Amino acid sequence: MRILQSIRSREAVCAECLKLRRWALSLLAHRAPTEAEWADASSASERAWTTFLRAERCAVALQRQLDGTGDDRLAPSAATALAAAAGEETIHILSARAQVRAIGAICAAR
Repeated sequence: MRILQSIRSREAVCAECLKLRRWALSLLAHRAPTEAEWADASSASERAWTTFLRAERCAVALQRQLDGTGDDRLAPSAATALAAAAGEETIHILSARAQVRAIGAICAAR
């Protein structure tokens, strides 16, 4: 019985992730997400947000787009998950840039 519940739980998270993806694509394509897409994004579980943002690596772009529109329809838990993921992504971006600069300096020295 617990295995079935686990499978259903994973299926529910996957379904939520697909809805988050639809919302994100609308937002990033500069098309206004529908009210249904906003509702889906706002009601998605923390697990769905974490899974989606880890898979898609689009938190920085989403955060930037939301900041630009001034839209605050996301639930506080969703906004918190997005901000945390954007912070992590920013650290990875800055680290990658530093590594590229270091590699460039090594190559230039040879």
